[in-house]
Amino acid sequence: MALRNKRKRVLVDPGVQWAIVRQAVIHWLAFTLAAMTLLALQFLALGLITPSYEQWGTVCRVLAAMFVSLTLLLPLFVLDSFQLSNRFVGPVKLLRRALRDLADGKQYKRVAFRKGDFWQEMADELNRAVETLQDQRSEEVPAGFAHDGECRSKDLETVA
Repeated sequence: MALRNKRKRVLVDPGVQWAIVRQAVIHWLAFTLAAMTLLALQFLALGLITPSYEQWGTVCRVLAAMFVSLTLLLPLFVLDSFQLSNRFVGPVKLLRRALRDLADGKQYKRVAFRKGDFWQEMADELNRAVETLQDQRSEEVPAGFAHDGECRSKDLETVA
């Protein structure tokens, strides 16, 4: 059962997921720039008290350490974006496939999302809607006739 909860692919819907990662990277860049600017301004303000040559050395060391730390965190941000987006992109992909199969007249397989995925209720609602439609169709078909309108001889023998 544990295997069912593991996704084999990192990118389920590359267009959507790369857009999310792009946005996360833009936010990371904005945060990094803002943090480094604020830190530099703080050191420059302190530079009024201490000599500037000492101040610039300290500013450069702190900014370099901060930049390295934030750069090491970037892959974690990207990976987390992929993992989070899989929890809603995967279910949408399954729903689209189920709807496409229904439209193509293929046999319907109940939709079930992985544990932790978003929109669990949507799978339940789709399954319920399909079951209701299938029940309505089975009630509409008169006894002795198959779904394709062909008369079944076995059913006719029991009626006669």
